[in-house]
Amino acid sequence: MRRDVPREKASQLAAKLREDEADFGKWGDPTLLPREVTNDSASRIRATFGEEVAAAVETMPVHRWSEPIASGFGLHLIRLEDRIPGRLPSLEEVRPEVEREWSRELRQRTRDGYLESLSQRYQVTIEWPEPSPQS
Repeated sequence: MRRDVPREKASQLAAKLREDEADFGKWGDPTLLPREVTNDSASRIRATFGEEVAAAVETMPVHRWSEPIASGFGLHLIRLEDRIPGRLPSLEEVRPEVEREWSRELRQRTRDGYLESLSQRYQVTIEWPEPSPQS
């Protein structure tokens, strides 16, 4: 909802949604924000919507519309469908990303070493032109 929408009006809308969720699609204001966020981490929600929204999502009950929650974008009514606890992924789950990052780091070190060896073989002198008398 827009920032200028009074919190009272947003609370009334939350109450309507709790009574009849079938009307969900017709409420709210046009926005570039996604209408639905799926499988996002708390840190990602924090980065997108801000601290207040992230804190509310961490403590709100599942399957119930929230009271209005403010962010820099305006007021939000949120319905949490599921809460999945965070976990450390297994090596097999992250192996492709680890290999990609290791390879990138190796290329960067190789490139840096090559440039360093070139700079040892040459002397670079920068000669600035004398300022013209008209300046």
